[in-house]
Amino acid sequence: MNLGRYSEAVDSFDHAIACNPDDAGIWSTRGAALDRLGKYPEAVASYYQAITISPNNADVWISRGDTLDRIGRYLDAVASYDKAIVINPDSADAWNKRGVALHHLGWYSEAIIAHDKAISLNPDSAEAWNNRGYALGNLGKYADALDSFGKAIAINPDDARAWYARGFVSYSMGQYSDGVDSFDKAISLDPDDANTWYARGFGLFKMGEFTDAITSYDKAIAINPDFTEAKENREIALQRKK
Repeated sequence: MNLGRYSEAVDSFDHAIACNPDDAGIWSTRGAALDRLGKYPEAVASYYQAITISPNNADVWISRGDTLDRIGRYLDAVASYDKAIVINPDSADAWNKRGVALHHLGWYSEAIIAHDKAISLNPDSAEAWNNRGYALGNLGKYADALDSFGKAIAINPDDARAWYARGFVSYSMGQYSDGVDSFDKAISLDPDDANTWYARGFGLFKMGEFTDAITSYDKAIAINPDFTEAKENREIALQRKK
């Protein structure tokens, strides 16, 4: 649905609410449409109305948390996810998103606990395994992070983000060849990501493969002509190649 459609939908919901102001479902759906329009404070207010009418709907608390997380109100997002979890302790989605908000706060250990709970409820959630890997990586637990990304990739081998993250963790462990292999896979899935080409070039540079590194930097620059770091590293690789 394009933005015009969402705007029309909000107008329709407003008319429906005028006729039936106590319908929590309309308020909630209106909040979702406002969120898609980028009208986040209005979306939060709409979710609040839905919750006031029907406070035991875990899904609405989760949606409210998602919007709060998007606007950087991470503590409030955690509180919303906590409400959802009180209502439905077996919601893997709420636990996973709680972990993401905690990660945004820099509370990585607490985030891992939340992701572990999400995984215990839904072990086939590639997203939860990915998010767990990010938190572990930020704690410097690279081997565990690599294992988490491996689990995510086993579930969804076509997720370029997981391969990208795995590549960076490999670099952090000094495993540049393995990292380049991961970035190669990420590129095969999403060839238009300048950051992935740049990261591939960095690993090749570290391995002394300057010609291939330059080729990767060229790809990054072709995609993003304003990529200053890629241009600088390309010049360094050219000097080393001589």
